[in-house]
Amino acid sequence: MKATPTENKLTIQTGGFATLVEALEYAAQGDTGFNFYGGKGQLQDVLTYTLLKEKAQAIAARLRALGLERGARVALIADTDPDFIFFFFGCQYAGMVPVPLPTPNSLGGRLAYQALLKRLMESCRAVVAIAPKGFIEYLLEAAKGLTLRFVGTPDMFAGGMLRTPWSRD
Repeated sequence: MKATPTENKLTIQTGGFATLVEALEYAAQGDTGFNFYGGKGQLQDVLTYTLLKEKAQAIAARLRALGLERGARVALIADTDPDFIFFFFGCQYAGMVPVPLPTPNSLGGRLAYQALLKRLMESCRAVVAIAPKGFIEYLLEAAKGLTLRFVGTPDMFAGGMLRTPWSRD
């Protein structure tokens, strides 16, 4: 795996964009992007702005397919991986509001973290909630009793499972 280049064919434009989508559209014309490194400094993932744009647009189409209103809140557990960024920008393309939720800390344990997630989803009025695979159990438990159109992982979302995982229908 090779990191995205540090030199770009585009002229650096540090402002003047009306929206994040407009900024991404500009950046996607170049060669650069995000490089994700592990705790020991090893390159784990490479994400070009072009790929980010394509994935975000696909996620936006699936979000719109849920019949959500413009401005709907999408809760995203903010783990450091490409899926968070895909969904964050997918919300931007769909006209929805991404709401980053924290990853757990060691204070208070599992039940305290689940209670925090539930309070945050209630207070932001989330209608969709997405978590990385490693956090899905916390999110599913926190989402019980809430009225959400979808709760799951990015893979579940991409796989077409567009109802809550605990549904019987």
